[in-house]
Amino acid sequence: MVPCVIRKKAVPLQKFFKYRNMKSKEQLKRDSGKVLRSLRYKKSEEAEVKLTQADIAYSSGISVRYYNELENGKKLPTIDSLMKIAESYKMSLSDICKQIEEY
Repeated sequence: MVPCVIRKKAVPLQKFFKYRNMKSKEQLKRDSGKVLRSLRYKKSEEAEVKLTQADIAYSSGISVRYYNELENGKKLPTIDSLMKIAESYKMSLSDICKQIEEY
């Protein structure tokens, strides 16, 4: 028997929030970007070292360009990419999603 390969599909953040609150895709882009930016600044203050977007992108395992677009509100993060970013901040995915929802 040949094993079946299931392609993992990235779930957009908008679907996660679809029934919880009715933010538009543009609002979610802006809010998630603001939250990611504020998390990076907060982490920089704690570490007393200025963290760059490249630092977070590398530790998350995503491209620098993609992270830049996320932080600047140009792209909507997928749940998978947000989970990787949360791990690099040593946070849970639900904490980041909660911050985005409350923004």
